[in-house]
Amino acid sequence: MANKRKYIVNYYGWIASYGDWDCDDFIVRAPNKTEAIQLANERLKNTLLKGKPHVELYSTAKRKMEEYDKNCKTFNDAKNLLLTKKTK
Repeated sequence: MANKRKYIVNYYGWIASYGDWDCDDFIVRAPNKTEAIQLANERLKNTLLKGKPHVELYSTAKRKMEEYDKNCKTFNDAKNLLLTKKTK
């Protein structure tokens, strides 16, 4: 069996526990991103979604969050950081 990696799944959907739309996330373990997407879709099959879930390696997402925490003191800082990352 292949070594499983951690993927974080972010989605915007109906959160039944408090009856409203919101962003949420969870972790899946899979050998590759394709299988992680399949696991995410299976878990979310009974959830009302707006858009598609975003699946990313956990280590990549964690590194991005640490960079935001370190470099972003305001909303505009975060916006500028995101814009510069997309253009590189």
